[in-house]
Amino acid sequence: MESSRPRRKLLAFAAAALGLAGTETVLTARPARANTGESMTLGETNTAQSGTILNAGGLTSGDAAFSVLAGQSIGILGWSSQGPGVFASSLNAVGLEAQSGFSTGLYASTRNVAPPTPLGSDGVRGVTPSNAPTDSGVRGEATAGAAGVTGQSYSSGPGVIGRSAAGDGVKGITGSKGITGGAGVAGANTGPGPGVAGSSVGGPGVHGIAVSGGIGVLASIVTTDCIALQVNGRAAFQRSGIVTITGPASSATVTPPAGLTSAALVLAVVQNAVPGVWVASAVPAPVTGTVTLNLNVAPPAGQTAHVAWFVVN
Repeated sequence: MESSRPRRKLLAFAAAALGLAGTETVLTARPARANTGESMTLGETNTAQSGTILNAGGLTSGDAAFSVLAGQSIGILGWSSQGPGVFASSLNAVGLEAQSGFSTGLYASTRNVAPPTPLGSDGVRGVTPSNAPTDSGVRGEATAGAAGVTGQSYSSGPGVIGRSAAGDGVKGITGSKGITGGAGVAGANTGPGPGVAGSSVGGPGVHGIAVSGGIGVLASIVTTDCIALQVNGRAAFQRSGIVTITGPASSATVTPPAGLTSAALVLAVVQNAVPGVWVASAVPAPVTGTVTLNLNVAPPAGQTAHVAWFVVN
């Protein structure tokens, strides 16, 4: 792969930089020079006891102070056992700029790993083989009010896209508290489109889970001309169902999932035509978590009342 150089070449370079012997190196052509202050000799390993500075402050903007044309080999290779292999900084411009004509602009990896898939035309690509949840291929951090990572598209493509083979495609975490606090994942639309959209093939498009007394999904409005919740299509509610009552019985007891509170409201109605029979009452019992559905009279012999019930709150 174009971004993956054999590890032995990197180790060979490291050995040459440290003056080590007995390693597969590139030092066989000529001996190393080790005199500080002398001119650098091409084709040899040059060793110095202090740093080298090239002051090209007189160049015009856009000119390069140092250029290497390498063909198909590595243009510049930097290696360090403790510090950065390459350090780039600028006072008023980009600290490090990487460009590619037909491939990835900048490829960065840990542990000298090759990209798991062929390189495309990404501006930046980061890869890590770590399985630690705190590690990442690319990380952005902000210490004040700025964004840690920003993705923006100037066409119809997504600003940020997340993919995973088995885990979350995109995961957001925050420690804020309260409904008005920061969200783990927040979506906003400056036009009339959706702020957050979810879709799935065979599963839920959006799934909200609440723990410790929280709210799985909250829909609210800012002004009275808005709609908090709109459902287009069928809606299914777990705390509902149908129970049958056959004479001489005139009542039935159901147990809604998740229990009942003192604020529970129960709606009930007979679903089929049984002359002279209707629901007289639906009595919730928060202590036992049950609802007793009472008919005004028992259905006539041989007839059954189908009673639909629905619990709110």
